[in-house]
Amino acid sequence: MKISDFSIGTEFTVWGKTYRCTDVGSRVVIAIRIDEMTMAAKQGDTISHQILSRTEAEQQGWFDGPPYAVAEHVIDEDDLEACEMVLMSPPNNPTIAKNEWNNLREAAALGYQDAVLSLAMVETVKRWDSPECKATLEEANAGRAAQLVIDGLLFRLHMFITRAFLPVRYEDDRHLKTAIEFLEREASLNNLQDAHDPERLKRAISAFNAVAQDGRLKRLKKMRNKQLAHMASYKEQNRPTINDLFEMAKLSSDIWENLAIGSAVILIDVEIQLRAYRRSADIFWSKWDGNRSTSDDDGEDLFPEEYLPQ
Repeated sequence: MKISDFSIGTEFTVWGKTYRCTDVGSRVVIAIRIDEMTMAAKQGDTISHQILSRTEAEQQGWFDGPPYAVAEHVIDEDDLEACEMVLMSPPNNPTIAKNEWNNLREAAALGYQDAVLSLAMVETVKRWDSPECKATLEEANAGRAAQLVIDGLLFRLHMFITRAFLPVRYEDDRHLKTAIEFLEREASLNNLQDAHDPERLKRAISAFNAVAQDGRLKRLKKMRNKQLAHMASYKEQNRPTINDLFEMAKLSSDIWENLAIGSAVILIDVEIQLRAYRRSADIFWSKWDGNRSTSDDDGEDLFPEEYLPQ
């Protein structure tokens, strides 16, 4: 883990023990151990020890604070790499479980929108990337402004893709990983009454786990952490390419689409939504190179407005 992964309340394991973060500094993390607690008692010259389980210690308020009744430990930079975040176990309460399914559907709807916009950004950038278009923009002294537009699209696309795979940290997180983790906790997707297509949900899980291990995504995440979300020294030799970003956008969009259709949030393929954006990008850039594609119908809208994700 990195220092940026921690916040007050984050639970993690290190040295074979479980801790909860109580404070975060610029270089160290302060935490209390919560998997058990050793209580010492002295009677005369005799000191006895009693080990309380986490449940027992929590019931007695040992982990309440600040201030804390148990010792706080300093986790320094050398130990951070050995830390692993602990994800909360789902509650058995049926009402809460139902709420989690609703949260998944919310994440699926937001993800479907990200899928459409991500591929629309790819199409817009690709349509600009022609010698004729760039030359005309330069001749009109509009090349710099166009480059700012393209850079903005690439920045936004980069953030869309990398945030989808970020760790789940807060209860109101709704990015792609929250939905996948919920599905992976289910005993059988076939028993989900609200699932429209369990097989598509299974494909979403499988594809997510494959993309999460993809070296291209790892390079994109490193660039995000060093150059986009933060500003730090970035001397990586094997940097991600624009093609890496576009390919990850396609793979991620397939996951978002399977999640949305599999959970019955939206039942329209992303490609149908994408046609209007593709046509719009064609019209936008044709003002500069005079070329118009005939791949899509220029007539009425290809999908009703109410089909757009809200």
